[in-house]
Order: sequence, then C-alpha cells, then structure tokens
Amino acid sequence: RETLYEKGIPYTMLASDMELRRKSIFFLGQTLEALRRENPDLDFHFWTLIHERGNTPDRRPVVDLKFLRGLVDRTLRNYELSGIYVVEAQGLGNHPGKGEGRTIMVHAHAITWSADKFDMAAAEKGVNSSDAWHNPEGATPVIIKPIPQMPGELAYMAYYLFKPPYDVTMMEQRKGGE
Repeated sequence: RETLYEKGIPYTMLASDMELRRKSIFFLGQTLEALRRENPDLDFHFWTLIHERGNTPDRRPVVDLKFLRGLVDRTLRNYELSGIYVVEAQGLGNHPGKGEGRTIMVHAHAITWSADKFDMAAAEKGVNSSDAWHNPEGATPVIIKPIPQMPGELAYMAYYLFKPPYDVTMMEQRKGGE
C-alpha cells in the first residue's frame, strides 16, 4: 500500500488513522506539559472557533477549508500567539430537521500560549464583535478559556484536539436557544 507521503501528500493525518491519532495525542501532550514545566510564566488558552462557512448539509457537503484555516491562522497571529489548532467535523443530528438530513459543522479548536500577558476577555470580545467571525446558528463564534496550571491539563487538552470524530451531536431546544 502506497502511503500518502509517497503519493506526494506530506503531513496529512486522516481522522480514520486511530494509531496515528493516539501517538499524536501522546507526543503533543508530553511536549506541551514539558513546555509548561520549563516555562512556568506561559499562559495557555483553549479556543473553540466556529464560522458559518464551516456549516454544510451532509447531502451536499462542501467546506472551504482554505478559508477556515486562514481565518483561524490570522486570528491567532493578530494576537501574536503561538499555538496548535485542529479542524474538526461534527454532525448535528437534528438540524435543520424537517427531513432535510443533518448539518456538518466544521470548526477548529486551538491551544495557544504567549510569554506576553494575554487579555483573554478582551480578545474574545474583540474577535466576536469583528466582521470576520459569525455564526447564524446562535453559537458564540469564538470562545477562549484558560487552561488551568495543573499537571496533566495540557495533555488532556491535547487529547481533546485529536479526539476521534463522533457520529453526531443532537441539538436540544433550551430556554435560551439551541
């Protein structure tokens, strides 16, 4: 069997390659934990980034990955952050409903860090009020959370970045929206 690298497609990780995912999770987690131990002044943050151009119907799936990757990259660079991000596809099982199939939500998660002080609340407010990020589904387009300074937290977040795709997430009707 010819590998993707031999076909001229380097640095590609398929979602179905569970062995590579497990190894990637382990090495990324160990590397981030070591980075934190060696640089205790670094602040680490976990980002969830959702844009409407990542939503596509499962019956005619088309996603502009170049656009999404570029938008994530520019956002992190604007704040002069170092980090790693992963683009993830997640099925929304009962949306749009009415027999129209389901929506595939392609979005990104990132772990970032900076030696400089990073105002997480101001960044989140600034990104969400910009014209760049929008999501008509009602979700906040960009959410940033601090990663606690406890051993194992970065390794866990590395797992979250590379977690296997699940079949579907069901949207629930709630008082404040879906």
